[in-house]
Amino acid sequence: MKLTECIELYIDMKHKNGHPYVHSAARLRRFAIKTGDIHLAAVTIQHVLEFIEAPGASPITQQFKYGLLRNFFMYCKGRYAMGPIPMPPKPPEPLPSSFAPRVCSRAEIRMLLRATGPAQADPQCAISARTFRTFLLFSYATGALLSEVQWMLLKDVDLKRKRVTIRNCSFDRVRTIPIGPDLNKALTLYVDFHKRQNGSKTEPLFLGKNGRALNWRSIQITFSRVRKIAGLSASDVANPPRMRDLRTAFVVHRLSAWSKHEVDVRGMVPALAAYMGLVGLSSTERYLRLTPERFRRQLSLLSPKRGRRRWSDNADLMKFLAQL
Repeated sequence: MKLTECIELYIDMKHKNGHPYVHSAARLRRFAIKTGDIHLAAVTIQHVLEFIEAPGASPITQQFKYGLLRNFFMYCKGRYAMGPIPMPPKPPEPLPSSFAPRVCSRAEIRMLLRATGPAQADPQCAISARTFRTFLLFSYATGALLSEVQWMLLKDVDLKRKRVTIRNCSFDRVRTIPIGPDLNKALTLYVDFHKRQNGSKTEPLFLGKNGRALNWRSIQITFSRVRKIAGLSASDVANPPRMRDLRTAFVVHRLSAWSKHEVDVRGMVPALAAYMGLVGLSSTERYLRLTPERFRRQLSLLSPKRGRRRWSDNADLMKFLAQL
């Protein structure tokens, strides 16, 4: 069987099992293009190495490509009488991230949201003010990754139940989370605007003026303009906010609010991790140094110091989450 055919069958299987499988499918197809439509048995370790170690590929990208191809070849081996899988030694683990985000204040979040109107007043702007304001608000109010927000679908928004479904296309994870009344109201207004402009059959939730899903370059250019008008650019502040800092602001603001109202932070942090799509409790440790000192000790007691324990392994926590 040819490599291209095997890849398409594998992608089809993923889709039938309910996985988004967008970015991973694109990478597998690029592997087929780079390698050529050869027979599956003719794929060599050198083919795999050339794809994994492509110029400019970061250690994290190399790790991802390695796991992607290994899973694909294991699937093929069990179904198409494939010989030994052509996998080289695993790439070295990437160095730990320095993780030094900026924590935006609530006032700065409001400044950014207000600036979307003036920033997008020019008819030549690729994204409407309403669309970009809702994009920023959704990112901040849910703590979702920017790529997750970018690829939201219209059908992922359940306004009646006040829920949204978020798909992580890189890791094929899907989660449905509740949203607050303010975000639900903003989404209601935006969905009405979206349908008037583009019809109800258009799949992407956030569209540019051309009726297509937002591309990353347009998002970055628009945010830079919004940040400048808000007075938060590099010429105005020493450490200007980035779009990814909205996720950090979400975490720190939630933790601060719980502490202020004397909520059991120890019990809520695992729920917060699940809400954000974090697999392990240890993933929350990187936020500890950004949180107020008055409840940092509580979080330290919760986060595991060794191993990669998963929040889903905690029976008491799972019972707690089921009651949310």
